[in-house]
Amino acid sequence: MSYLEFLGLLRTAIFSHNGPLVASSISYLLQPEVLQKKADYHTFLASMPPVSMLQMPDTDLQASWADLVKAYVLVIKAFLVDSDLEAAIEQAINMVLSLVRIAQKEDGWICLPLMTATSELRQLGCMYWNMKNGEITLKNDTVPLDERLVDVLQKPFKTCLTDKSDTLARSKKQYVYFFANEVLRCYFKFAKYEAASNLSKVLSKAPNLPALDRSPKSHLVNFHYYNGLVCCMNDDLVAVNKHMTAALTHCPKESIKQQQLILVVLLPIKFLIEKRLPGAELWARYPQLQVFYNLFHSLKAGDLAGFDEELAMLQGLLLRKKLYSIYLRLRPFIELRLARKVFAVTQSHQLKLEDLQRGFELSAGRPYALDEVESRLANLIAQGLVKGYISHGNKVAVLSKKDPFPKLVTRT
Repeated sequence: MSYLEFLGLLRTAIFSHNGPLVASSISYLLQPEVLQKKADYHTFLASMPPVSMLQMPDTDLQASWADLVKAYVLVIKAFLVDSDLEAAIEQAINMVLSLVRIAQKEDGWICLPLMTATSELRQLGCMYWNMKNGEITLKNDTVPLDERLVDVLQKPFKTCLTDKSDTLARSKKQYVYFFANEVLRCYFKFAKYEAASNLSKVLSKAPNLPALDRSPKSHLVNFHYYNGLVCCMNDDLVAVNKHMTAALTHCPKESIKQQQLILVVLLPIKFLIEKRLPGAELWARYPQLQVFYNLFHSLKAGDLAGFDEELAMLQGLLLRKKLYSIYLRLRPFIELRLARKVFAVTQSHQLKLEDLQRGFELSAGRPYALDEVESRLANLIAQGLVKGYISHGNKVAVLSKKDPFPKLVTRT
């Protein structure tokens, strides 16, 4: 396709409001084989500028579309001719800004091209961030790349959030969850957790948003996933369970990788909230999750030493995912299991702390001070997992004769 043919096709797609065709025409990541054929387009910008070739009645729209075409052509040049990733990111930013100006004058059809440009900018920026191993500022900018990306990606989100179209079919609000996901993804990528929490609050209070369950599944799944992570940071485990369960329920069956990302969060949450343990079918279906198998096996078997060893091995991974404290909350349930075993052996409602101490030491493979045993048991009582009280002077736990260990409904 020649440069003129490209402009003609794009102009026709714009006038017919053909969002998918416009989106595919301005993509620079989805079809690399098509991109190669456009490598020389930049040589025509001076002799055939898009502002004079598009010929639109609205001069402001024409100028914005021309800016978009110019930025798109320069992205290709930066990629294929100059091998300059920074210049490509700068022009990709210009593409998004041009589309935001266009979107302010168009209805919902423009959102698909805007989604493509926004997503590809985020991918490009994050790829360069990873290459440079952290904070970087583009050579023609004064703001760090992470801040620049977040600032630019917020603009499509705000454009959709504040849209006042009279009908849902014309409204840009129906795409607000996609753009929220793109911003949230950047917040988590760049460790801007407070900003992610604030954005989640804004959306929870925003008026007249379309029903989430009517959104495309990919938007719905990602929105539940990122809001689940926000709730995880805010220590609202019930809300985490709700969001992550919804994300897993609506996740396409073929998206195994995405399901595994959800399950890394959901496995401990399901036990802490519903006392569900992962079963054999789950481990077989998701082999990448096998790294967590021994951890849950130790939980089920009441093996403190095995649990501590596995948790230490997974510490780096869980810290990167901000999930270490969630997984650590599983440990008291092993101590609870040991307390039940000691009680079953002694058959006394006056449980000696010394007996419990021996049980902990045998399971953990390390010494336990009596004060530590007392503290652990006190926590279990405070959580309602054990009924009774501790007689500190007598070094015993006086357990309820009726129901010392309220039943935990554990399901696979």
